[in-house]
Amino acid sequence: MPEYEEVERVFKDSWKSESNVVDARAKLKQWGTAALPHLRVIAEKCSDESAALLLVPAIAAINTKDSAELLVEALEGKTQLKALQVMGLMPAFLRGIQSPSNLFAHPRFKAAVLALDYSKSFLAQQHFAMLAANKGWVEAIPGLRKMLEHKHLSTREAAAKALSALTGEEHQAERPPVHFPHKKLRDGLLGIPQVQNRVPPMRGKVQLRIPGSPEQTVILFSDRRFGRASHVVSMDGNGDELWSFKPQGNFYSADSLATLAGKDGPYGVALGVGGEEGIIALGPNGKVLWDIPKLHVTYSLSAHPQLPELLLQVGGRCKLFEHDASGAGLIDTKGWGPKTRTYAGEAVLFPDELGTPTYIIASSGAEPTVNRFSLNPKERWSAVVSSRICGLTMIDAESLRLFSIVTDAGEVYVFDASGTILATEIIPGLEPGGHSVHGMSARKPKDADNWILDIELSGSPYEIEVHV
Repeated sequence: MPEYEEVERVFKDSWKSESNVVDARAKLKQWGTAALPHLRVIAEKCSDESAALLLVPAIAAINTKDSAELLVEALEGKTQLKALQVMGLMPAFLRGIQSPSNLFAHPRFKAAVLALDYSKSFLAQQHFAMLAANKGWVEAIPGLRKMLEHKHLSTREAAAKALSALTGEEHQAERPPVHFPHKKLRDGLLGIPQVQNRVPPMRGKVQLRIPGSPEQTVILFSDRRFGRASHVVSMDGNGDELWSFKPQGNFYSADSLATLAGKDGPYGVALGVGGEEGIIALGPNGKVLWDIPKLHVTYSLSAHPQLPELLLQVGGRCKLFEHDASGAGLIDTKGWGPKTRTYAGEAVLFPDELGTPTYIIASSGAEPTVNRFSLNPKERWSAVVSSRICGLTMIDAESLRLFSIVTDAGEVYVFDASGTILATEIIPGLEPGGHSVHGMSARKPKDADNWILDIELSGSPYEIEVHV
């Protein structure tokens, strides 16, 4: 039987990186029920919510009748662990990422789940809907019908999908109407969506041109097509590797890479790792220049060549940093945006007509929205679309600056900085509420007049020509 100190050490080590998580779960599974008394003690002492979120899957990894009992007791409110933290595991369970066989077979599991109050967590309601549909729990139908009236679109979608599965009748989530501040459609701005015959290995790419150093292409690579990025590599003009860097923790974003530039030009790249490491600045030789730790949720980073010494970090909220080669500091942007609550998944930073920093975000709050944040109240605006936004990018052409989003239903919108919708298109074969769209980016092919929007899908990616 392992000692308490050994179990506690393995659990604490699992916080440090994804590989440590895998090793820790393997060790806990090896110990099995023998580790549970110690995990119970850790659970009783666990006041940190992020630690608790790691403790629950650690217990689940053991997958014995005794570990299932501990998780059911948590669902029943009998431990320091919160019931909704256990419910947070349901997507991983239902997708086969972890084996829940003993938990699902526990005689009190169903009753404990059905008895929970989900009113304070829209995410927990979605997890409940997924589980009820998967298990065929018709007892959940009345609660799911109430969820169809929830203010969050994503919760209404989960309820409609579950009700369709449980009743055999089609249910649709009510969707907000599309609204932009202005509308001025331009014929011929967008081409017809075309399937691309490529499988991109990279998760983000920037060109780095630093005086006195060779021109570099710095690329985020992933071991899996749509997995987290695993490492960053710099290559010269011939495609030969100059340096590589692998962070100690996890990448939480697929595109967390941005050029760092001072008043004299670029001096490195910013890497959005998330977790304890936050943002890491790398110089032209791949060495760490500075970091901004504990930015635990980092979805994306954005910078603009006309706004040197500025970096925008996106992680639910947006944070604007001033930086140079010696370090970075936070800029107060309170009052820049709308009063309504937003949760930013992506954003693009750019200068307004006076050269003042401003940015546009894609938000997944109660409704899918696009918002412009600015120090100037006259420049702020909000738009609403009818499906979840899965990608945001900027077309920074010489003649004009455009922006584009893509939704999970394959809807593509192109608009300008004033919130004027200019063009729309549809990627065929997609339905609202799906998870097939993984992002979008914009590029200008060499010696070409037009730009290309790349839309990443689970199947074949698409591209749309933008005739600027």
